[in-house]
Amino acid sequence: MIDNTIKSTDFRRIMEAATLELFEREHERRGDSFATKSDMANVRVEPLAFDSCLDGLSAYDLLRAAFDIFNRAASHERDVQYARDTNQPHWVAVANLGDVDIADHGGFIVYVDETGVYAPEVEYYDPFADEDYTGGVMYRFALDSVYNEHGDSAWWLDSLGRVAQSMGDGSTRETLLEDALSGDVYKLANVYYSLMQYHGADNFDSNPETLTEDEAQERYADIRL
Repeated sequence: MIDNTIKSTDFRRIMEAATLELFEREHERRGDSFATKSDMANVRVEPLAFDSCLDGLSAYDLLRAAFDIFNRAASHERDVQYARDTNQPHWVAVANLGDVDIADHGGFIVYVDETGVYAPEVEYYDPFADEDYTGGVMYRFALDSVYNEHGDSAWWLDSLGRVAQSMGDGSTRETLLEDALSGDVYKLANVYYSLMQYHGADNFDSNPETLTEDEAQERYADIRL
């Protein structure tokens, strides 16, 4: 029995999410793809898009998709709570500054800990350029703040001016420092992306992991940002 406290707008939102999920599955089955989730959403939220999609779906398929969404949400909450209880991070990808096809062309994926305990981290995947080799190298490092709790500055702070000059887009030491101190994880990630391009990934993770092509495909298959 459906809880009568659920508003019609809430029910519609759930059905919209289920419809969009089915729409995405159909595109994947046909081999179509959207560049990003936002591009996909822009396509689907045109006026009457929801109603037109709904017309072509069976009630069973729609409710099954809604059930899957509920299950994933519940499982996600359990995972986050378990991470809090065991003092472990629960990472979720929130941005990718690299290519949409990470396994083949590389990615710079930003992760945040949903328990709020650990600093954000980045995973930089760099595929081998040599066609004779498949796979690539994965670097993982924290997006540390400019200053730590003792007031000591990050090792890269003195290089910000040189990094800004190398970017060639009008950035300055001041603008990079402002972004790094903003408290915005996306701005901080962009600063680190520029730092990594200037200093090299090895200066942020001296012990990277090598992935085979299959391992990379599996690791990044569900990341669409």
